[in-house]
Amino acid sequence: MNLGLAVAFSVLIATIVVMASNTPLANLQERLHSKIMEAKDSRIKATTETLKCMRILKLHSWETSFLDKLLQLREAERSWLKRYLYTCSAIAFLFWASSTLVSIVAFDVCILDLVGTPLTAGATLCPSPP
Repeated sequence: MNLGLAVAFSVLIATIVVMASNTPLANLQERLHSKIMEAKDSRIKATTETLKCMRILKLHSWETSFLDKLLQLREAERSWLKRYLYTCSAIAFLFWASSTLVSIVAFDVCILDLVGTPLTAGATLCPSPP
């Protein structure tokens, strides 16, 4: 005894929904990675410039203004990194929760009695005899 086409179609639809929701998250992750690299490049350029011109900075007492500039660049990089890590977490959650979601959809279809077959261990785990 198998569970029927209703369960198969519902599981197929749940799988497609999970796959379709993964695509925009992956695209967002790629864009955020590019933004992180841009922010990191600007911060490293500013740090390099500061280190090269240290004598001039000390001579004119510009340390605090350059420090503020570096901290501002660092904060911008940190905000992009934070968004990126939240997106990575969402993708990881979707990956690990997808099998549970598909199972819940299959059992919900059976419990709602859309199949007409009682939900027993034999119906779900054992193949039907030929």
